Amino acid sequence: MNDIHSLETLNIDDLIKIQENYTPNELGDFFTILCSNDSSKIEQTIQQRMIDNFTFFESNFPQLYAGLCQSPQEYNLLFDEKGLNIINIRNQALMFPEVDGQYTMVSGAMHLTENPLTHPQWTLYTNDLKISYLSKKQFPMTSKLYNSICYAAIPFGILKEGMHLPNDFLPTVTLLGLGGGLVLEALRERYTKIHALLIFEESLDLFRISCYFVDYPALFEQVNNRSCFLFVESLMKATYITTFFDNKKITANYLRLELMLYDTPKLKAVQNVINGAYAKNARGWGTFDDELTGIENALKNMEYTKTSKGHFTLKHPFFFNTKRINAPICVVGNGPSLNNLLPFIKENAQKMIIFSCGTAIKPLLNYGIKPDFQFEIERTDYLHTAFDGLELSGITLICANLVDSKVLELFDEALIFSRDGSCAAEIHAPKNRLLGASPFVGNAATSLAAMVGSDVLFCGVDCGYILGATKHAEGSFYGAEQSYNEEKELPKDSFRVKPNKDKIVFADSLFFNSKDNIEGILKIFRPNTVLNLGEGAYIEGALSVNADNFSLKKIDKKVAIKRLKRFFSKQSEQAFHNPIEQFFEDKGDVFFSVLEKIFDEKVDTKQELFTFLDNASLGLMYAKNISPYWSTLMSGSIMFYLQIVMLCALAMPTNDIADFMTQAKIIFKRELKNFQKKHNTLIARYQPNKN
Repeated sequence: MNDIHSLETLNIDDLIKIQENYTPNELGDFFTILCSNDSSKIEQTIQQRMIDNFTFFESNFPQLYAGLCQSPQEYNLLFDEKGLNIINIRNQALMFPEVDGQYTMVSGAMHLTENPLTHPQWTLYTNDLKISYLSKKQFPMTSKLYNSICYAAIPFGILKEGMHLPNDFLPTVTLLGLGGGLVLEALRERYTKIHALLIFEESLDLFRISCYFVDYPALFEQVNNRSCFLFVESLMKATYITTFFDNKKITANYLRLELMLYDTPKLKAVQNVINGAYAKNARGWGTFDDELTGIENALKNMEYTKTSKGHFTLKHPFFFNTKRINAPICVVGNGPSLNNLLPFIKENAQKMIIFSCGTAIKPLLNYGIKPDFQFEIERTDYLHTAFDGLELSGITLICANLVDSKVLELFDEALIFSRDGSCAAEIHAPKNRLLGASPFVGNAATSLAAMVGSDVLFCGVDCGYILGATKHAEGSFYGAEQSYNEEKELPKDSFRVKPNKDKIVFADSLFFNSKDNIEGILKIFRPNTVLNLGEGAYIEGALSVNADNFSLKKIDKKVAIKRLKRFFSKQSEQAFHNPIEQFFEDKGDVFFSVLEKIFDEKVDTKQELFTFLDNASLGLMYAKNISPYWSTLMSGSIMFYLQIVMLCALAMPTNDIADFMTQAKIIFKRELKNFQKKHNTLIARYQPNKN
């Protein structure tokens, strides 16, 4: 393990600076004893704390307890006439510096916890969220709900800057390294309630030392139910971090405090995982307005004719089945890596099926490469303009059912699939769908390629920003772009990720989400071989290779393409579980009655608000079991509602928010009825004739 650096890098003067006119919460008797000169009392107190903690961990976390019972290997607690410190038993180095003849382990912890929200050593993440109005033109329905909350908050008084939190309450807190645990114990004593806590300590020795100081049984009681995540030595699974943020969809999206006590490669790696999950949590909510557009597009694209036998024949073949075909599939993205891979693709075009993803089609055609299939997933009404001036004959479109119908009209042949995660994907309950088919079109292409291809090759699927390169390939729909030559030129929310080759690569929330979904799909479907030829982010499950490291064997490409197209059918009974008529019968009454109960929780204070927001977002997840269709349709706009309720409430200068929350719930119930009416009016236009 790398040596954990001494805290001498911290300026002690900075540690004792606190917010002007701010009086920190009092510490308890434990710190009074630690600050006394009674060495016998100190030793007796911390020994008893250790015994209590070991008893707690033995009963509740036996595996952790077994590790704690081992002898120290690298760090141990030091207690002498200068006070408490941590010593590296290998080289005798001390972790905490000495000031005026006394170690700063205790005083540093006290100062670091005086006001974390404004302390310079802490980082406060807010996602730059502020109270503002949603566009009525872009989000006509969601904006009415969202903006009504803003208007309702005005009479209660809104702070022009900052926020107001109860003095004894902290939001979500992330601690990277415990430094012996005194910072954590000081937080526990100063704050009656911590909403959520994520702790990572890479050293078992340092965690063992924390057992002398932290009252862990009390800590677990002070943090909201199931909201204290503790990792020692390793994360075990990065998905646990995703779960942490999934359970805090609203509360952790706005306010998250982070303290990194020391800088090591492992802590940096963990910080990147946390930042990635945090960034992913903030994206992809969608809105009712977007979903409704997708529904209308889907109903147009899934037009049908009724046969004499009462069956329905679809206008376009729909994805329903998969089998492996004897051909590798090359998924071509529009990342800058594509520039150098065009010769490879052209040379091997007859030895693999080519999936062009979105705007990658223009660089391919410009280089004389005609892809076999073009993938699209976006519902935007201007998507068709991306194909202006392109020769599309001989290319088959494979698109999500929610794509604007003007795009389908450009191609000689169009095949349709359900894009998992969209409301339109639930229409008629498809027998098959593309999993992990967002946020980018490359995710959809990867999903199908992994399901049916013998092997998968990635070209230009970079999943990030490559330092020294543009964002997209040359000659694409986006025209001339400036290269990212310095880190400061990258989007501010980007963070460094492992590269596939020797480049420096960064990702933001969307790229990270895309990479994460690709990795998940590869784990599920497991093609024979997956090769990543690009210079972007490393994709777990794919081998990093150069184009000259391997060769492809000959295939019967025409037969493979014909087999692939057979996975799509025009027969509704072949494509869907439910009869066509059933979709139009569900008006959402059951779902909306459940929704009203979820949001009927009484909220008087900001502490209660945080609990309510978590319960509501979890309730939305559970509501998916009642109706995946209605849940997906409504969840995004409801999440935005919850977010603006939080922003407005925290901007009020008092902890009493009961009257505001009453108004917010009245608005919510009123607008729910409008959402339901808007949807039902739309689908009635596409309802089959009963005759």
